Amino acid sequence: EREAPPGSHLQMIRTWKELGVLVCVPFYDCDDWYWLYAALDSFRRGREHVQVISNDHMRDHHWRMDGSRAFLQWQDRHMTRVSIQTDDSQPGGPCRPQF
Repeated sequence: EREAPPGSHLQMIRTWKELGVLVCVPFYDCDDWYWLYAALDSFRRGREHVQVISNDHMRDHHWRMDGSRAFLQWQDRHMTRVSIQTDDSQPGGPCRPQF
């Protein structure tokens, strides 16, 4: 395995794996269904304040949903967008997620 400097993208991903919060989706599968199922299942099991961290807007699925307005409201309340910025002054510099 590659070395992961503290604060790097790779270190953050490894931490997520170790915590069991990262789901690896086979490349041929649509990841939307995985995160949507995980969010709904978490809510069903009593976690009321579920947040999905994704930049996916699921535009390609809206046309399939009869209650598109209800889904858009759910997205607005339960999805957090993220961008990751790095310190370019240092090679592999620390990354800071921006939510």
